[in-house]
Amino acid sequence: MKRIIEISVFIAGFLLLVWLGCWQLQRAVWKKDILDRIEREYAKDASAYTLTPEDLLSTDKDEFKVVRGTVSGRFIPDSTLYWPSPYNGIYGFQIMDPLVLSDGDVLMVNRGWVSEVIGERRPSREYTPPYDITVEVSGLARQMTANYFTLDNDPVANRWHRFKPEQIARYLNVNKVLPIVLFAEQITNVKYQALANTERSRIYPRNSHNQYAMFWFVLSGLWILIIGTKVFKKTY
Repeated sequence: MKRIIEISVFIAGFLLLVWLGCWQLQRAVWKKDILDRIEREYAKDASAYTLTPEDLLSTDKDEFKVVRGTVSGRFIPDSTLYWPSPYNGIYGFQIMDPLVLSDGDVLMVNRGWVSEVIGERRPSREYTPPYDITVEVSGLARQMTANYFTLDNDPVANRWHRFKPEQIARYLNVNKVLPIVLFAEQITNVKYQALANTERSRIYPRNSHNQYAMFWFVLSGLWILIIGTKVFKKTY
């Protein structure tokens, strides 16, 4: 009975390691499809594609939702949100403004980055978007994510670290803020366009699953050499 248990454990362990390797190979194909889709979006002419409600409403459970295109709407007056963010070693803020679309939904537009006045915790310049005209905004729309260590938002001080649409909607006193942020690459009828290189807003998910698969397959080989040898060694 003891030997049967040892053999069963050996076979189960080997099959588990092989399954993990095959699973990682499947994940590699899945991730490649995502990367190919993202690259196709980056290659698009954003000004030639109008973002649809589906583009702006749907999110990706794996947080890799990326789409480039154009929307039109009007900015809400005096509603700029400031997101503390370093850029090229300089402390400053990403500035984000709510854009009301034709259907009434509010899309947050990241208009770029501006440096901080040292010691004063405020932007060095105020870049106010036009409020009395309809504008077209072209750029990269994607989800904004935060990790466990990201600070909480401070609406009283107008300092934002986590993209929480419901909280932002309450702060702006609007019904709904869309779950996607548009990183502006071009804004019509605006003297100041995007204030920083929007290349930094692009995401490139890592695809290391082939290496992970190799790790599990090598481990399965070692399992045979080390554990298998002990289990099946000839006893006298």
